[in-house]
Amino acid sequence: MTIIELMVVVVILMILVATMMPSLVRVQVLGRTSQTKAIIHTLSNACDMYMREFNEYPDSTKITSPPADAMQGRHRLVRAFYGQTGEADDSVDGRQGDGWRLKKRGQVYDAAFFGVQDVTRAGEDPKIAFIDSFGNEIYYYRKHSGGYEDGDNANGPDINSYGPTITNNMGFLLISKGYDGKWETDTGAKKDDITNFK
Repeated sequence: MTIIELMVVVVILMILVATMMPSLVRVQVLGRTSQTKAIIHTLSNACDMYMREFNEYPDSTKITSPPADAMQGRHRLVRAFYGQTGEADDSVDGRQGDGWRLKKRGQVYDAAFFGVQDVTRAGEDPKIAFIDSFGNEIYYYRKHSGGYEDGDNANGPDINSYGPTITNNMGFLLISKGYDGKWETDTGAKKDDITNFK
């Protein structure tokens, strides 16, 4: 084989690799999107189980007092499933402890029962949030009398911009930024947010 023939083979291989790369990236994005949908589904089921146990969804209002300064809904969701309220005295709601929160009659549930132990978490205590497969925090909003509350309007999406996809009977919202890392309500962003409502 001459050098020219070898160079032709190398060029052909480079062309093949260049044509395959977009397909490989698309497959990777589709895989991570599916994984994030599964994470949202797991957290949604855990919220529903929480509702059945305590007759309310985990709180999402912002905490502004120590030791959990500026803890928003996405942080409070982790603490709801792992046994801390974020208040100075965790005993104020009668649900302190490791794993699933302590039930009034003394029964402790393990977070593993709900599958949330498999969902990646990141951040520094007390601001720990669930993470999607793209490395983005998953935002959590519980419906209150004035609408959906997270306490972090500066960094979260404009919930009202999602329009009719959010129904009034939804007790909570879970939202991931998707693969582009931007809220789809932002100007120029792709419509790729992954949620429990669309």
